[in-house]
Amino acid sequence: MMIRSLDELQGHPSLGHSWEGFVIEQIIGAFPVTDFFFYRTGAGAELDLLFINKRNELVAMEIK
Repeated sequence: MMIRSLDELQGHPSLGHSWEGFVIEQIIGAFPVTDFFFYRTGAGAELDLLFINKRNELVAMEIK
């Protein structure tokens, strides 16, 4: 599918995934020595980003 206008882009289902990927890349780039994970259950529940911070706390993020 060819996107021909800003309106078509804003209504395209891939736009949200693209934004999530961009945000996740920025976060990972800011903390390059941390291990990051994606989490999804068999039932479909998911978190976009998980990591353990310097205080050894689990941090979960859902990117919107």
